[in-house]
Amino acid sequence: MGSAPVLIVSGHRRAVQGRRAGHGPRATGHGNNVRELRPQAGKSPWRPLYRSVGARFIISAIGPEAKKDRRGFDKACQRAIDRLTKLEDDTKDQDTNQDQNETS
Repeated sequence: MGSAPVLIVSGHRRAVQGRRAGHGPRATGHGNNVRELRPQAGKSPWRPLYRSVGARFIISAIGPEAKKDRRGFDKACQRAIDRLTKLEDDTKDQDTNQDQNETS
């Protein structure tokens, strides 16, 4: 099985197991509660980066394994954080607009 199907299966398992599965390892040094999946028991060269948002798990970036390509991993972490921040901002804007519409 190639890397892409493994990443899809890993992400799907994480979503199905939800909170019962506990949290994956944190993407070190990047705060903002970004976590990484380690497909194939950590043997995959790729790391999906995700965060829990309510009841959902959002995979916001996929980067290389940090020991093999630290710079690439750091860039993927920053992309994940940027995308999650934008998603949260968009969600807040939608909630604000919905609240305004309900009170009008």
